[in-house]
Amino acid sequence: MSMLSTNAPEGRDGGADAPSPTTDGATRPNEPGAVAPTAGLPAVLRAYLTLTKPTILLTVLATGLPGLLLAIGDKPVNPILALATLVGTSLASAGAAAINHYMDRDIDAVMYRTRARPLPAGVLGPAAALRFGLFLSALSALVLGYWTTPLATALAIGSILYYTVFYTGWLKRRTPQNIVIGGAAGASAPLICWSAVTGDLAWAPVVMFAIIFLWTPPHFWALALFRKDDYAAAGVPMLPVVAGEDVTKRQILGYSVVMVLTSLALPLLGGGGTGYAAAAILLGAGFIWMAWQVLREANVRNCTRLFTYSIAYLLLLFGALAVDIGVARQRPDLDMGNLFAKPAVARPVARRIRLRWSGEASKVVPVTIIPLETESTLRLGTKGTISFKVTNHDERDVSFEAIPHVAPLAADAHFSKLACFCHRVQTLKARQAKTFDLVYALDMDLPESIRTVTVSYTLTAATAGAHDHHHQ
Repeated sequence: MSMLSTNAPEGRDGGADAPSPTTDGATRPNEPGAVAPTAGLPAVLRAYLTLTKPTILLTVLATGLPGLLLAIGDKPVNPILALATLVGTSLASAGAAAINHYMDRDIDAVMYRTRARPLPAGVLGPAAALRFGLFLSALSALVLGYWTTPLATALAIGSILYYTVFYTGWLKRRTPQNIVIGGAAGASAPLICWSAVTGDLAWAPVVMFAIIFLWTPPHFWALALFRKDDYAAAGVPMLPVVAGEDVTKRQILGYSVVMVLTSLALPLLGGGGTGYAAAAILLGAGFIWMAWQVLREANVRNCTRLFTYSIAYLLLLFGALAVDIGVARQRPDLDMGNLFAKPAVARPVARRIRLRWSGEASKVVPVTIIPLETESTLRLGTKGTISFKVTNHDERDVSFEAIPHVAPLAADAHFSKLACFCHRVQTLKARQAKTFDLVYALDMDLPESIRTVTVSYTLTAATAGAHDHHHQ
């Protein structure tokens, strides 16, 4: 299945309208990039939709939305940011799913339950699926990169690469722990949605990530238990195929217990209230009971029930969390920590501004100044820190002054230097290098038209009589 939500070795979506397999057990795809001559336009459109694995997109939205709402907290919702976050995350999932179809087309043609997928059924050619997946992945990066934060964009791109290159391309066919290790990509939606708003990470989204990560093995091993012959025929080393039924059943129960305990840690971190906690207990009890039934007897009925329930469990658990967050936003008297504290006065949504950093020295000063990062982002009304490395390349002590420049000029009045090494003499010993920190802030009144602020430092010869800060 797709990254960001689930990492099945084989998806459940085969497409009821796709042609039946040939009598020899495997339909043959057309030439790369081609569409089957008998496939009408509606069939082709359905095939492209199937490539995105729509059921998984629902799971992506269900697990990503609470992370988004938690990150927003008590602030007014910015609809553009929220929409871009959910759309960008969903596009990343859909793109990875389509690439997965392309990379797994050989084993999809072998396994009975996946033979009717668009590629083995010949409705779409491999090259068409690959182009579609790459297009959606690139579009995801563009949406997240333009409207959200660099961290969210990096997490989405990293998840796509992890799922397609590392998991599908290498891990899946080589180890029975494929689902366990590959689960990291499938659990990334809360991290992406949280960081799209905040630009950083915190314990609450990490715990949500852990819940999905721990959910993945019992979910798919339940399926693999009664499909192990199918996996074995395709050469996929799922745990029931390699280690046997008893080991798989015990691990299903073990992961289920740890997953439920992890879900109960979320309220302790400000990630949910009593409503979510009650849902986590009840839904978790049902999950463990069904895992216990599989341990007792791994028949098709018990395994199918656990597999089906696990999907409902994830949707209902994260749905309860989203509702709990929504209720908390409407109840200022609800004590759920600072995350949900209602502000005394409504304030506008703090925009995130991109900052570019640079430095240069005049020709008469034998030093260089280099920012340790050339780009960063900052939410208006908050403070940030940037470090510059200054190196004296001369054999004698050198004194200099650092003069800051802010562009565009309209941003200068809104840029505050809370702690700065500028406008005063600094002295470095011969061949000495030192890091200087700038603590800065951008106020909330920065004009809406300004999206990027460039800050550059020029090092000049020290002015006679200025106060000297000598650094040993």
